[in-house]
Amino acid sequence: MNRFNQQEEQLITAARADTIARQGYDISRERFMIGQVDVIELNTAQRERDEARRGYIRALRNFWQMYYNVRELTLYDFKREEPIEEDFDELLL
Repeated sequence: MNRFNQQEEQLITAARADTIARQGYDISRERFMIGQVDVIELNTAQRERDEARRGYIRALRNFWQMYYNVRELTLYDFKREEPIEEDFDELLL
């Protein structure tokens, strides 16, 4: 369960990094438009923005994979707050 809690923290951190990188790119783009930043700096900001987005998506995927792994191992639906139960005889009919 500790690893799952770490995944949540990593997801929050990745989301913050994504937001900051997007803001940084927007600022760089505006500064490029008025001639205060050259194309190399703009490309660097774009690369950092894209890398932060990939990191966020990776963290999001890892979080949900871990969530469903915990759910499968515990046979518990945390959203509904009830055990996961199936009538296997009914499924076979």
